[in-house]
Amino acid sequence: MPPEKTADVTFPGAKSFTPEQLREPLAEPLHDIAESGVTKPRADDAAYFLALFYRKHGFPNVEVRYEIRGSHLVLPVSEGRRVYLRTVRFSGNTAIDRKTLYEYMIGGTEERQLKEPTAFPFVAADLQTGVARIRGLYESEGFLDAVIDDASFTFSSDGTRADVLVRIREGRRYTVGTVTFAGNTLFSREELLKALGDPLTQPYTTQRASTMERNLQFFYKSHGFYNAEVNVESDPKQQVNGKVPVKFTVHPHDLYRFDGITVEGLDRLRRDFLPKRFARLKGQVYDPAKLDETYREMLRTGLFRNLRGRGRPLTLAVDLSQRGLRGELLYIDPWLFDSEFSLRTKLYAISRDEEGYSKRESGFRADLTRKVTKNIELGLFVQLENVEITEALVEPELLGATAYQIGTIGFTQSFDFRDHPVNPSRGWIINTALDADTIAGEVAFGRATARLSYYQPIGTRMMLALGARGGLIYPLTDVPIDERYFNGGSTTVRSFQERELGPRDRHAYPVGGQAFTVFNAELTFPIRGALQGAVFVDAGNVIAEFENAGVDDMRYAVGLGLRYKLPIGPLRVDYGVNPNPKRDEDFGAFHFSFGFAF
Repeated sequence: MPPEKTADVTFPGAKSFTPEQLREPLAEPLHDIAESGVTKPRADDAAYFLALFYRKHGFPNVEVRYEIRGSHLVLPVSEGRRVYLRTVRFSGNTAIDRKTLYEYMIGGTEERQLKEPTAFPFVAADLQTGVARIRGLYESEGFLDAVIDDASFTFSSDGTRADVLVRIREGRRYTVGTVTFAGNTLFSREELLKALGDPLTQPYTTQRASTMERNLQFFYKSHGFYNAEVNVESDPKQQVNGKVPVKFTVHPHDLYRFDGITVEGLDRLRRDFLPKRFARLKGQVYDPAKLDETYREMLRTGLFRNLRGRGRPLTLAVDLSQRGLRGELLYIDPWLFDSEFSLRTKLYAISRDEEGYSKRESGFRADLTRKVTKNIELGLFVQLENVEITEALVEPELLGATAYQIGTIGFTQSFDFRDHPVNPSRGWIINTALDADTIAGEVAFGRATARLSYYQPIGTRMMLALGARGGLIYPLTDVPIDERYFNGGSTTVRSFQERELGPRDRHAYPVGGQAFTVFNAELTFPIRGALQGAVFVDAGNVIAEFENAGVDDMRYAVGLGLRYKLPIGPLRVDYGVNPNPKRDEDFGAFHFSFGFAF
């Protein structure tokens, strides 16, 4: 491939930049010159872009000419003095602080905003653009009469430093005044005010009035009035003590209901699949949000990885790690017998090395669940397992049964009020489970577990997450080691490695217990882009006997972490410190994992 042609150009008088740096902003005109030859218009373009480059780098008095010598282009440069900012001042501002105004004035990235003015070259056009941003800020805060003068400049005696002054006359701040509704409103005033949304409590702007208009129109559409018309009237000239009256006129028109759906282009699913999924909406008041919710529900089930075109996914997964091998065949029927019940079944086999013993396990589990509401789900499950403990180093009297068949039947419930099931930023979830377990046909123990997680944003970029978990086993016979509770690891008390918190035998192998607790608190904060930092505190225990269940012998973790946000959950790196280690405990532990800790 022949090398790309380059224009023959020189820059006499250029001292602050190398020829390579100067050619970069001239890439387009120099490409045209290299392809089609140098002409006066192309030479003039090159001189213009070069002067623009210099001004952007703090040379306000630069002069660039052009000379054509055959096929050679000469761009003589008279740079003049390079000017940097010295100060940026604002006068007359009382409602908005100087730091905020400075950020709008400078613009750009957060790293740029944190620098002092002296780090920036003086570019008059950029500063006037910053003034325009400040005007927009004042308008968005309700100062519709604010007057912000163009920036004025004064220079140091040697002409290398510039002081910037922006004079501001804020004027009155406008807020939303009396809100009235006219027309065939159909709903109560309280419902309509709530439908207007947050803009009702914000400073008045014409843009916010339009936002309230759209919110109200969406409210009517979501209640079946798909062709509803909403018009807003508001005039700042009608203000009283800064409060602007706002009037909405409503024409709801006809009420729409769901009828049915028409399917086109379907080749991977049975023809009756989609009509059945939307059948429960028939006759209900038309709501676009319900359509979207049903659509997203089908996507979450993986309907395009389906069995025989029925929208029932069947998947095979194999997981190989340093600890062992796991294989799983999973079948999901999100609409069992075309009902509101969901069935999830799996066959699995595991070979795994735990600290102190190894195990081979195979089994079957089936979960039958039903959403009572959008946020509440109830379920039943049955599980059959065959377990064999091998190569045990734990003291034999602490192992329990080493080869057994266990059957479990249980009840689950979930109250999920998070804003997202994978990447929550606010809300809470409570999960509970109760089950009874039999070994060799005899009831061996009962078990209860519970989990609470709460997520609360702090400001606009931080989040506080709180979690509490606990479990209790009520034994009727000796509980096998592999059925007991363990603690420690990337999702529990993070100053311990996996399963290392709790009772041990004489050889320091973990033996688990019949009760446990875990408490977590974590604050995440932004670092840069998708990268976040975290500080956390964990506490938890494992109690050998259920009669002693409680919060005695708590172990703790204090630590720092990094999070890299992904659409399917964060990648996590954590280091937890044990603030008061016992003789057989480590100072801390490092964890690399995926997803939320709790």
